[in-house]
Amino acid sequence: MGGIERFIFNNYLYLKDKNVQFDCLSSDDVDYPIFQQEQGIRCIKIPSPRNIWQYVRSLHDIFQTGGYDVIHIHKNSLINSIPIYLAKLFTPKGTKIIIHAHNTAPKGAGKRMLLLHYLNRWILLRMKLIHLACSEQAAEFMFAKKQVILMYNGIDFDQFQRNNKVRETMRRKYSLTQENILLGDVAAMIPQKNLYYLIDIFYKLYQNDQRYRLMIVGDGPEHEEIEAYIRRYGLEDVVILTGSVPDVENYLSMMDIFVMPSLFEGLPISAIEAQVAGLPLVISANVDSMVQISQKCIKLPIDRKYTNQWINVIKKVNVKNFLMTEKAVKFNVQDSAKYLFTVYKGCGIL
Repeated sequence: MGGIERFIFNNYLYLKDKNVQFDCLSSDDVDYPIFQQEQGIRCIKIPSPRNIWQYVRSLHDIFQTGGYDVIHIHKNSLINSIPIYLAKLFTPKGTKIIIHAHNTAPKGAGKRMLLLHYLNRWILLRMKLIHLACSEQAAEFMFAKKQVILMYNGIDFDQFQRNNKVRETMRRKYSLTQENILLGDVAAMIPQKNLYYLIDIFYKLYQNDQRYRLMIVGDGPEHEEIEAYIRRYGLEDVVILTGSVPDVENYLSMMDIFVMPSLFEGLPISAIEAQVAGLPLVISANVDSMVQISQKCIKLPIDRKYTNQWINVIKKVNVKNFLMTEKAVKFNVQDSAKYLFTVYKGCGIL
């Protein structure tokens, strides 16, 4: 699951006892087995926006007949704002519409698409909507910081505490010795995550010290290209691609250093999870500073000329101390879910 899906699921687990039902609408596949195990989550696949008439008709029918109290729309940008306009037009009077900003730039969009984002922003800021954002930067990008409620991406602190028994078992599974230093990232294989830069950094580290290993947890449309890039460097035996996994916490327990060179992010849940697991982090300076909830989180610029700086910082990281001592309550899912529930109740329901 990506960050938005995990946000929905994590909060649902704490809201299901409060008579809340989530219907998840997406043109992507959202029928995750973990969702299907929960009675109060219903996944509805809608047509792709590329089939515009089917897409509009599907949303029109769902919004008119769904009987929803709240329409909570999760967005990485406002390029496609059709669901927002349709929700405003076709839900019954009194339905509250929430727009939730999860990112600080549109994925893979050019100048024309970015212009469309800002045009939609100008229009939507003049409509009666509720604005949520995962970070200050996301609030600025999506809403120009106007009337925004910050909604932290909460996680289960107990679930992500480091487990040394799991660490030993998982490292044996992947033939890692105690001497190996495992770098890791949890990321969709998309341009935003800048995984080629990560592989470049790793290649130079490995040339200097063959104890290093790299693990990328996740999958996505660039999987084949990333595999080919790894083969070009001859790193097939020392770079581990896990694909999608349901138990991210176990993979974090394996790692020694979490490395995230993303081009842009809202407020990445995986970076919070890594810190709760006690990992030292070396991450892109483009990630919102709100993500730094421990002193072991170092931010660096991601221009190619700074590659050696990344390498030198990673070499100096202490990989022996995995204690998480600075739990930030605002990122505890129990508290963030309670806060989300007050937002929903403030919408005049429940």
